[in-house]
Amino acid sequence: MRIAVATEGQKANLITNYVLRILGLEICTDTFVGNAMLRGISGGQRKRVTTGEMIVGPAKVLFMDEISTGLDSSTIFQIVNSLKQCVHILKGTGIISLLQPAPETYDLFDDIILLSDSHIVYQGPRENVLEFFESMGFKYPERKGVADFLQEMVKVTSKKDQERYWAQRDQPYRYITSEEFSEAFKSFHVGRSIGDELSTEFDKSKSHPAALTTKMYGVGKLELLKACLSREYLLLKRNSFVYIFKLCQLAVLAMISMTIFFRTEMHRDSVSNGGIYSSALFFGVVVIMFNGLAELSMVVSRLPVFYKQREYLFFPSWVFALSAWILKITMTIVEVGVWVVLTYYVIGFDPEVGSQDLRHEVNLLVKLRHPNIVQFLGAVTDRKPLMLITEYLRGGDLHQYLKDKGALNPATAINFAMDIARESKRKLTISYPCVMLNVDVAINNTNHQYQAMILPASKEEGILIKKRYAVFNDDGTLAEMKGFEIKRRGELKLIKVFHVY
Repeated sequence: MRIAVATEGQKANLITNYVLRILGLEICTDTFVGNAMLRGISGGQRKRVTTGEMIVGPAKVLFMDEISTGLDSSTIFQIVNSLKQCVHILKGTGIISLLQPAPETYDLFDDIILLSDSHIVYQGPRENVLEFFESMGFKYPERKGVADFLQEMVKVTSKKDQERYWAQRDQPYRYITSEEFSEAFKSFHVGRSIGDELSTEFDKSKSHPAALTTKMYGVGKLELLKACLSREYLLLKRNSFVYIFKLCQLAVLAMISMTIFFRTEMHRDSVSNGGIYSSALFFGVVVIMFNGLAELSMVVSRLPVFYKQREYLFFPSWVFALSAWILKITMTIVEVGVWVVLTYYVIGFDPEVGSQDLRHEVNLLVKLRHPNIVQFLGAVTDRKPLMLITEYLRGGDLHQYLKDKGALNPATAINFAMDIARESKRKLTISYPCVMLNVDVAINNTNHQYQAMILPASKEEGILIKKRYAVFNDDGTLAEMKGFEIKRRGELKLIKVFHVY
């Protein structure tokens, strides 16, 4: 299963428990990973957690590039050693690129792939790599690290380094390029064995039916929903203080409302009394509505993990949203029930059961709807497209400017802003916090492209504006830019880009 089962004690998934022990993470179980504001586990442990997420699942091949960045030699040794154990025990394959690893880290690898200048200089067992270079006339010095020796042998600027290791004194030294090394490796016994193996056609009848996956997700949709529900329940227990505090806060506000609108026997035959009832109804709806704002920060903090797991096909988006919504229903019913029970009869609303049920249902719908809207806005405004929508719909300078040019209508503005929110799918090279709204307009038989950009209002940004963003057409192709016309409006810049079609 692609998702590690996050439950307590021995109920955890067996593979998950095993990987935790292999990676040396059992000492930091039930510990927050941490972020910029919360101290959590160490940097090496974070990298191992990321690796563990990929290992726990059907993926048996790991491709890792420069995993030693920012880590000391001791930490990278522990990580590579953990990966070696996982690969051997779980019968997988790991390909790791490292720059000048320490000797003890180098000795952990089974095979070595040496790349230089777009050529494979060597690919085979670690024990035979020195033998290959000795056959080429180079001697490895015992006091030098093997990884450093290999790197100096294939560097483009390593003519003097090669000469230091030249062992055939009876022959004149000649610089050997990476291409020559690659050609010589094909005649080396390791290279010949690889060539013979690749030349033999693979018998597909011997392949296991499960060798290639035919489904997008590792398990069924119901199992994915159960796994996400289990995780949401665990998060609900961990954040129980927040929900209990919100419930107590709601109860206190209900008691205050009872004293403000204390009208148990108030008549309903005047405009002033009707205004009091309307105020009580409005105040109740507002309290219920804004009680869900506390969940916004928790949802936004989970978005990076959600995006990563969704891109790795852990689960579809609807499973994540549905599991969170199901568990929120119970808390919502309790919160709305506390408010209605404490305030309904004290304020003096209609004592009939049907009216009370209607009030309860209205507040329940408000409570269910508003947090979802808040969460939606928090999810789609990570690059501030909502500022463009608001600026346009409120009738500001951007609205008037584009309206005069006949460029946009509200529906088009929202569609373009949502495209910006999904800019990762369109491969836009925009540096944060740049936000663009593009539209092509035909004016006087001439095609123009208008853009609205939100940038920090500074001279430096104005100078570097050409380097901070790229313009793309609707089909994803790069547009040809011929000139700029910039109008500054505080932090909002209107830019006209001229094109030649």
